[in-house]
Amino acid sequence: MKHNRYFIIGLPGSGKSTLVNQFIGVKKNDLDEALTLDYNTTHNNSLTIHEIFNDLSHLEFRTLERKRLKSIMPEIQLISCGGGTPCYFDNIDYMLATGVVLWLQTPLELILQRIAKSGRPIPILAGQNRKNQPAVNLAELLENRRSFYKRAHYHMNEIEMLEYLAKVFKK
Repeated sequence: MKHNRYFIIGLPGSGKSTLVNQFIGVKKNDLDEALTLDYNTTHNNSLTIHEIFNDLSHLEFRTLERKRLKSIMPEIQLISCGGGTPCYFDNIDYMLATGVVLWLQTPLELILQRIAKSGRPIPILAGQNRKNQPAVNLAELLENRRSFYKRAHYHMNEIEMLEYLAKVFKK
């Protein structure tokens, strides 16, 4: 069965959104951006995804994320998922059944540089019970999520994924 949907998964800061945004003329969806828009419209707010994550309980956030994932229109071809999206409920099974799942594997050192440069905290890395050790926290997060990420159809670095998607979408 040929799928025309591609779900990009990976750690926060791995470059999923940046990668997806490089494909002009492709119907795409950034799950974090869509969730933010939905939440802010419903609550008459202007919060960032990080503020929403901190504002809600973990379960409330993941439930909203799941609802948004399953409401993406079928014509959307390229979806950038939040870092934890595949790790909750049946999300990874849903993605595997309805499209091609691509794990963007980015070196942890590069992710740490990107996070530091952005100046935006990553709530799951800075949450309560976390020491100020981003490298340790990120490595732990990867270990906790690896079993979900490994289920992806393909595991690629950024260059490989760009080349693959360029062929798929003939960029």
